[in-house]
Amino acid sequence: MSAILSQFKAVRHNLLQVLDQFSEKDLSIIPQGFSNNLYWNIAHCVATQQLLVYYLSGNEMIVEKFWIDNYKKGTSASSKVSDNNKQKLLDIFHLTTEQFEIDFNSKKFLKYNSYTTSFGLSLNTPDEAISFNTMHESLHFGYCLAMRKLIL
Repeated sequence: MSAILSQFKAVRHNLLQVLDQFSEKDLSIIPQGFSNNLYWNIAHCVATQQLLVYYLSGNEMIVEKFWIDNYKKGTSASSKVSDNNKQKLLDIFHLTTEQFEIDFNSKKFLKYNSYTTSFGLSLNTPDEAISFNTMHESLHFGYCLAMRKLIL
């Protein structure tokens, strides 16, 4: 397994543990000093991965438009999390993780439409986008760890 895929899967595993650990009520809490909740941070990782890796490489995104519209950059937590919401995020999180591994191994990401991130980094290849996405998800995992301390 390539290092980039291994790192992606490790971050996703850690985010999944956060999602599994909390009740729907706790996933909805926006801790003081934060602008979003645990649920939004994890759903945002899904939306961003789809945009950065799939959309900008010319591939069809594998999530419904709902996930992009509600969790892309510039959005915020807007509703309470129910059992159904948590299960849907768990399902889409597993799907996007597993399908990415399949697509990565089958060399689905061959071209890329350059994009400059809010970090000021220019992404010019699929590998750069995948690497940046993993760093981005790690950043949101860090937010989740900080929030977890305030929620528990």
